Amino acid sequence: QNWMPSTPRPRPAVPEGTTRICIAGFKLTHNGARAAALAKAIAAASPDIYEVWIYADNFGFRGTMKDGVVGGFLADIMEELQPEDRTKFAQHKTAPFCWLETGGDNKQLMLQGVGGRDRLCEWAAAKFPDDPRVQRLATTMPPIREAFCPGYKSAHIVKKASVSNNAVPQ
Repeated sequence: QNWMPSTPRPRPAVPEGTTRICIAGFKLTHNGARAAALAKAIAAASPDIYEVWIYADNFGFRGTMKDGVVGGFLADIMEELQPEDRTKFAQHKTAPFCWLETGGDNKQLMLQGVGGRDRLCEWAAAKFPDDPRVQRLATTMPPIREAFCPGYKSAHIVKKASVSNNAVPQ
């Protein structure tokens, strides 16, 4: 275990027509692992539309909290959100934090905050009502054992074509 926080690699531009599902959190968490499994299931089901980016670090995600103020990567992401999302998620201090990124013609990155694993699950259940795997991952609580899922680790970009179901709980 590395006891120093890692710095996430810069996120590249989102390809036009693609939505990137982003998850950042602690490395050892069943909620983060479930969010990653759900995001990967979505990308596997709709590889022409979705890709996944993950940052998992026990020390770098939230940094140190001083007087209840979050630091680390979570604070950095909060600064990238639109002003209304910054207000909406100002009190979010838990892991994971999930958001969607889109690019477009003007190549300007747009971030839309989603919230924690629970909100990502609500979004996915509503968006993919006919996908049984997405529905199962979105509508059931993650058992603690999912914290040890080998598929939940920092990844620069999980390429759409290489999304694997091997490390995702079935």
